[in-house]
Amino acid sequence: TDFCSQINLGINTCKTEWFSILEIDDEYKPSWLKNVNSYVNENPDVDVFLPIVKDVNVEGSFINFTNESAWAYGFTERQGFIDNEVLLDFQNYQISGGLYKTKVIIDNGGLKENIKLTFGYEFLLRLTHNGVKVLVVPKVGYQHTNFREDSLFWNFKNNDETKLKDK
Repeated sequence: TDFCSQINLGINTCKTEWFSILEIDDEYKPSWLKNVNSYVNENPDVDVFLPIVKDVNVEGSFINFTNESAWAYGFTERQGFIDNEVLLDFQNYQISGGLYKTKVIIDNGGLKENIKLTFGYEFLLRLTHNGVKVLVVPKVGYQHTNFREDSLFWNFKNNDETKLKDK
C-alpha cells in the first residue's frame, strides 16, 4: 500500500497517547527522546512536536536542515510554532520524526491517502487550520535520507514515466 495508508493503519491501531513516524531509512538520534520528553512536559497544550531534521544523502553526507525556519527571527508570530498563516507562506516541512498526540490526529482525519506528493503539507495545513498546536523542537534529533533510489522523490525526478513535463 502507499505511505499514507500505512501510517493511518498504525494510527488507528495505536494504543498509546503519542506516536511517531519513522521512515525505514531514517533514524532518531540519541537526543531525540530526551528532547521530545522535555518539550512534552514543558508544553502540555501542544499536540504535535516536529524535529529539526538533518537531511543527508545516501552516503550520509549533510544536504540541509528542514523545519528550522520556524526558529528564524520574525518568521512566525510565536517563535518555534507553525500556524496556518506560516504554512500559507512556506510549505517545506517534514512530518517524519515528529511526535503526535494519537487522539488529536484521529479526530482530524489522519493523512489523506489520495494525496501522493504533498500529503505532509496538506496534513499540517489542516491541523493548524483546526487549531492544533504544532511546535518545532529546536534541536536536531532526526536524520532523513533524501533522494534514495526508489523513494517517491527519486522516482519523480528520475523516472521518465513520472517526470513532470513541459507543456
